[in-house]
Amino acid sequence: MKAKCISLIVIFFILTIHSFSQNLILDSLFGENGSKNIYDNGMIYDTEKIIETADNNFLIGGSERMVWLGEISSDFLIKINKCGEFDSSFGINGRAQLNFNYLEDFELQNDNRILVCGNSILHRLNVNGSLDSTFNINSDLLTNLNFSYYRFKSIEIQNDNKILSSGIGEINGGIISTFVIRFLLNGQVDSTFGTNGITIINSPEISQNIFNNGHNLGFEIFSQSSGRKVIIGSFYSEIIAFAVNSAGLLDTTYGIDGVFNDIETINYGFKAISIGDTLIYSKECSGDSIIIVKILPDGFIDTTFGANGRSIILANNEQYFSLKSATKLPNNDFLVFTSSVLVGKIIKYKSNGTIDTNFGFNGVISNSYLNNYIHYSNLNILNDGRWIFTGNQGYYNLNISRFTTINLVPHITYENEVLNANVVSPPLAYQWYFNDEAIENAIYSTYQPTTPGNYSVTITDTVECGQYTATFELETVGMNLYKDYSFVVYPNPTSGHIFIKSIQENKSFKMINSTGQVVLEGNLINENLPIDISLFSNGLYLIVTDQGQTKRILKLDSVIKFWFQAHPFSIVHGYSCLVTEKTFLA
Repeated sequence: MKAKCISLIVIFFILTIHSFSQNLILDSLFGENGSKNIYDNGMIYDTEKIIETADNNFLIGGSERMVWLGEISSDFLIKINKCGEFDSSFGINGRAQLNFNYLEDFELQNDNRILVCGNSILHRLNVNGSLDSTFNINSDLLTNLNFSYYRFKSIEIQNDNKILSSGIGEINGGIISTFVIRFLLNGQVDSTFGTNGITIINSPEISQNIFNNGHNLGFEIFSQSSGRKVIIGSFYSEIIAFAVNSAGLLDTTYGIDGVFNDIETINYGFKAISIGDTLIYSKECSGDSIIIVKILPDGFIDTTFGANGRSIILANNEQYFSLKSATKLPNNDFLVFTSSVLVGKIIKYKSNGTIDTNFGFNGVISNSYLNNYIHYSNLNILNDGRWIFTGNQGYYNLNISRFTTINLVPHITYENEVLNANVVSPPLAYQWYFNDEAIENAIYSTYQPTTPGNYSVTITDTVECGQYTATFELETVGMNLYKDYSFVVYPNPTSGHIFIKSIQENKSFKMINSTGQVVLEGNLINENLPIDISLFSNGLYLIVTDQGQTKRILKLDSVIKFWFQAHPFSIVHGYSCLVTEKTFLA
């Protein structure tokens, strides 16, 4: 376990999501105070995806390129554990050792094996990152269909565990086509889908040279509630989406004859997300703007979205302005990540296409690459509600940061006789200490002290990522020195009302003044019992139970400081009413 000291905590970044009524702060038990630089080797990293595994670790994949070449050098698929460190059981030192030839997409099966696709490949990896030799796709499938070149672009695992993969290819003669294939769990083609397992869509608007020039982006698969599959992606000057039914046949009720087209100049950058059965896609146009469009379930643009169906993000003279990614939020709002030479931005949109001005500064959070700031470019919202971002710190580092709504550093308060660590989270363990000695069974976020002294609590991540400790000096307590205390009185001191609460029902008590006169008597109940002593004279009063336990109360004009003590005081049992006030006052 790595211990962390409170005095070293630095919160680098607070992300305010007003529409969720929450602040996100760096999860200081992850990495180094919430953030971890994975690579620092002079390369620029672009992450395609983050997936949370069944054991709550993370798979992160994308591409890395040499700065001075400006080209894709290699791809990476790494596994990071809950604490922000490489999972050494995966691949070699946490990295799968495969040449994906431009990694495009990856998905996690129910058995935790990983499907990975890229340029002319579709592989399955074992849990440890090695190649799964039991998964054998027919490498001649597309060649036999006259594809001279092809690239798998996306993967979807159906509920029946069959595998859909979409992509693009060049058919002999220069026709660029999109396709979707369905595979069985062993990698063999499902011949019941489409035509012998494949559906091909030709798009005549696409230049035959575009494919080789590398300006193809997408394609992503989205499922609608009806069972229809929508495959959407982009070419240099065209966004295309087409729909197939559950049998893999073109669904001509979608768009125009089964196809949606949006022809507009695109330089580089495309990302689509689904909100229910609708799609929202972002596309980068000529390096000077990003256009966001919403497609209705029937394959037509939603003209109520943004302004006439579009929202536009202008570059505002930012050099090399580009789209990095987009992420849907739990309330169907979404974030768009952009990048330029010096600045990375996160822009928050409402589901209707308008910017959420309550987010960041007028809807935007900007991070400069200068001064080693972190620029986030991808996001995954985890099952426990925490957020994990990937991006770059400075120009070259691959950075992973995890955010939470809970400040994991304890801040002890004392109220109503209870010490509270003010940190409540299921993955955490607690231990309270008195004068540096562990208190038996004091393992919760709160503790009811029994005597004055120095109290502390240590909060530990149950996966042993780290721990934090806070201390609190308690001068007086309102608890019986016996651990089996019987009742509570508060507030103390008081200037008027007090409340008495008992663990046991029908326990009788007397309230006695400093001269020994009984001024109040009755029975305790297992709920807050209000008593008005505003007319009592100032001074000390003793509340005595029928079990010989007492509590002293201080009555003051302005404000009962109290404590328990053993007192062998005999009392009379059996009062007819709950509280009976005597006819005289001290």
